[in-house]
Amino acid sequence: MSPTLIYQHENGKNLQVLDRIPAESEIFGLKIIQLIKPVDGHRIASFAKLSDSYSRTAPLVNENTIASLGLIGSIGFLILITWAFFRISDKLNYKIHDILNYLCILNLSSVLLATIGGLGTIFAYLIFPQIRAYNRISIFIAFFSIFAIILLINQLISKSIKIKRSLLLHSLIVCLILLIGVFDQTNGSFVPQYDSIKDEYMNDKIFINNIEHIMPENAMIFQLPYVPFPEYPPINNMNDYSHFRAYLHSNSLRWSYGAMKGRSGDVWQRAVAGMPTENMLKTLSQTGFQGVYLDCYGFEDGGAKLISAVKQNLKVEPLISDNGRLYFFDMTEFNKKMGANYSDIDSIPITFNSGWYGTEDWSGIPTCWMHSDGTLAAFSPRNLTANISLNALSFYRNRTLEVYSGDNLVARVNVPTSFLNVSAPVTLEEGLNILRLHVPEGCDKPNEIQELNSADNRCLSVAIQNISLGEWKPYQLNYRQGFYDIESWSGTCSIY
Repeated sequence: MSPTLIYQHENGKNLQVLDRIPAESEIFGLKIIQLIKPVDGHRIASFAKLSDSYSRTAPLVNENTIASLGLIGSIGFLILITWAFFRISDKLNYKIHDILNYLCILNLSSVLLATIGGLGTIFAYLIFPQIRAYNRISIFIAFFSIFAIILLINQLISKSIKIKRSLLLHSLIVCLILLIGVFDQTNGSFVPQYDSIKDEYMNDKIFINNIEHIMPENAMIFQLPYVPFPEYPPINNMNDYSHFRAYLHSNSLRWSYGAMKGRSGDVWQRAVAGMPTENMLKTLSQTGFQGVYLDCYGFEDGGAKLISAVKQNLKVEPLISDNGRLYFFDMTEFNKKMGANYSDIDSIPITFNSGWYGTEDWSGIPTCWMHSDGTLAAFSPRNLTANISLNALSFYRNRTLEVYSGDNLVARVNVPTSFLNVSAPVTLEEGLNILRLHVPEGCDKPNEIQELNSADNRCLSVAIQNISLGEWKPYQLNYRQGFYDIESWSGTCSIY
């Protein structure tokens, strides 16, 4: 983890990615009962019923339900647990005895580390919460357990002259263990739906190959809907990471999906995808994108509204996959028509970049809490002076909010514990701009303020909502009494 820790030290922690809480060490912890219970959907009906009953009624059942060791592994596991208390040293080869000692220690150590409320949970609460999903150590426990079984079988064979001399009997024992394992730990649901998977795979392949056929090499394709990466719940009928299907079949195209959540590339994509369709297409054209890829499964209406709007703006018919799921719009002619004139974009998109917690819904208004420092990302169509406007609320006590445009401090306001409008001019360059917000007094954790009686362990400074960025317009003043005539000083109007 050293590269991650070094990067966080130099660039700050990305609060939107892999932000674990200590409780997850228990939520995804190991359960001994799940090691020795039958697999879900066991071939024997009574075993399947027992497993299903536990999964339906027990707490904290998640991915750890697949940690079952099976009959052979469970026997090995129980042998290693028993070995810690009762060792048969006089009946085993000394080498096997020593190895079983080591396996016993490793097995017990794994259980103590990973079990719910065990050493892993202590580590998460006191030292480092980023490690979770301790149930996955069940793979190691399975290895230790099966290793123990194999050692004991070898010991049995070495002690039995009949088995030792009979290659056939030896082979039968191995095959019997294999058959028991297959019967005990598999069922019909393990077999993938090969026909449907193949059909979908070939559908995607033909569709992407058709796109590559009409697009130039290294063309950039923008993928919709916007999906954060990594770890994001399904969007309507679209599973997480579905946008990667374009990469599987593509050799010469560049795709937008996969920018790290919370970093500038991801922030830019989110901002562009949230624009009105016309502005989105103009921005994509300006930044060199040559096509739009759309997955209908990611939209509640199957993408009908957006497809119609894109078709109307681009004046082209889309390329559609055979199963009707994927759409592609070629922007080549649109880019030619637009040329270099993109200065008429109605609004300047601005989004939360680094230093922010997840967006919350406050009475229908998207709101974000900031750490002591936060950045905003804005994409400008040209060099201009803009006006940033936002509502800010300070957590628990009054704080000072400073707004920086580049290295320049453009605003410093005292923010109370009720919302205050903050407005300031900022200088933007063509392309992506990063604005910085800073709270000198720092942040506070709600769970450390006794009177709040809160379990929230986030460090909060100010909450921001209703943020907007528009081109700054100078006020029109009417000069009346007390002024001389307007003079031109190197092209600038001045008046005394």
